[in-house]
Amino acid sequence: WIYDVVFFFLPSTFHPGAAVGAYGIKYEWHFRSGLDHYSTWFGMIFAVNFPQATLWMQQVESLSTNKQACIKGSATVLLLGATAYWFLYILPLPKLEYNAIHPYTFFIPLLAYLFVRNLTPYLRQVHMGLLAAIGKITLETYLMQHHIWLTSNAKTLLVFVP
Repeated sequence: WIYDVVFFFLPSTFHPGAAVGAYGIKYEWHFRSGLDHYSTWFGMIFAVNFPQATLWMQQVESLSTNKQACIKGSATVLLLGATAYWFLYILPLPKLEYNAIHPYTFFIPLLAYLFVRNLTPYLRQVHMGLLAAIGKITLETYLMQHHIWLTSNAKTLLVFVP
């Protein structure tokens, strides 16, 4: 209801058959802003905890190989188990149900990926140049899709070649 109070001025005109924005501008704004509305907060939490995570990883890597394997293995099993649960029970949900819980569960596979990606010193040193280059402009490309590819207040798609 707060969204309706704040954005009362956005029209809610229904556009049947529109590729995007068929339910009106107000719905489209609410959908887009709600889908990832906690991403910023999770990003800040990750950033604040990064020094502690780095320190924890250094402390674990100063232990014997057996202790390292036990600690890292336990954390990996826990995170991969949570990710398997996410893939089996959350990802296959119908679109509207998934969209409703996505802001609260998206971090599960992301956290597992980040942990496994940084599991060993070797994995932390290697990367793909192409993905690193793309990663430097992802925010811009994400924003471009809304400003360039979508037209008429997100009601239609821009078509270059009919």
